[in-house]
Amino acid sequence: MNILFITEIMPYPLDSGGKIRTYNILKQLSMYHKITLIFNYNSASEKMYITELESIVFKVIGIPRKAKKLFKYLLIFFKSFSSRPVYVSKAYSRMVKKHILRLLAEQRFHVVHFDHLDATVYYPLFDRKLFKVVDEHNVVSSYIKQLFKKEKNVFKKVLLLFELKKISSYEVKICNRMDLCLSVSEIDKKRLINFGVTSPISVIPNGVNLEYFGYLQKSKKKKEQLSLVFVGSFDYYPNREGFFFFYKNVMPVLKKTLKDIRLNIIGREPSEDIKEMVEKDKSVIIWEKLEDIRAVIRESDIYIVPLNIGSGTRLKILEAMALGIPVVSTSLGAEGINVRDGEGILLVNSGDEMAKKILELFSNQAKYFAIAQNARRLVEEKYGWNLIGNKLQKCYESLNKRFISDKGN
Repeated sequence: MNILFITEIMPYPLDSGGKIRTYNILKQLSMYHKITLIFNYNSASEKMYITELESIVFKVIGIPRKAKKLFKYLLIFFKSFSSRPVYVSKAYSRMVKKHILRLLAEQRFHVVHFDHLDATVYYPLFDRKLFKVVDEHNVVSSYIKQLFKKEKNVFKKVLLLFELKKISSYEVKICNRMDLCLSVSEIDKKRLINFGVTSPISVIPNGVNLEYFGYLQKSKKKKEQLSLVFVGSFDYYPNREGFFFFYKNVMPVLKKTLKDIRLNIIGREPSEDIKEMVEKDKSVIIWEKLEDIRAVIRESDIYIVPLNIGSGTRLKILEAMALGIPVVSTSLGAEGINVRDGEGILLVNSGDEMAKKILELFSNQAKYFAIAQNARRLVEEKYGWNLIGNKLQKCYESLNKRFISDKGN
């Protein structure tokens, strides 16, 4: 089938969970279908990656953003008072609309694939005959609701309340106009159904490149230094909040027990307050620009996921599991991943509990290696991208059968 694939963010380089999912979904779909990919990109430095995307899909249309940061923030502020959710309206681009209309005039597409809810801002451009699919990386209304509950600033809280009301209504309405919705977990699927989505929903989980993130069993020699690793882009609020939670509530407890501890932070765009906080702390190292994160993760003993806000599932947990690094995560941080507490992961619900589990894992070698091995086995059985691609293709095969049936009628 001919698929028009619309995403708001260029899905390369693979430096965020969203990009990793989008790239691999594209790669899997391209094995069976002819894909035209359209997106915005931010700078000349990003433009160089277009060739990477051209190697996996039929056609790539990258459109540079022109809005300056100040103008962008002013635009977001004024759109807060419009009827459409800011999350969606901020993704709109006149140039993207122009290119979509040109493509529709030039060729026939069978399916339009909206990657993330914000890409549905272009939904009105398509007629009813075209099959429509939306990939809900997150249940956005659930995420906004969590932000609203956490926000302490009165002005921001009011804006979030307006946004929550609009996004809650919009998300259900737009999903019900789709021929197929994709969710990343059974939990997110149930959320969408409970919110009122009646369109077909298929669970297409996040995955991991099992070859790239190859398992390497660590030495069983007892270590004196505890090395932790935290991975997350700091331009994503839940990662910032999670880091502050860990540094303020868990690190002090660990330091009282262990003389030698190291925290590796891997993530782009750490803010100045984060840099200042850790500047005088020799136990913390920030790796801001790493082309390959595997070496730092492999050198670490335990992978921490102290997230308290979020929706969807964390690809970084799957990557750590594939590498054989035991994960200690909040229950919400590991939400949606089909793993049992105490078998392939350790789950916690407070800072004290996280510190306790980390120390327990570090001191118990038998448990440490059992969790690492169980986790690797799990991702091999359920989360390889090829397995996920096969499931995705079955979803598209059902659309193709409907297309052939409609054509016959």
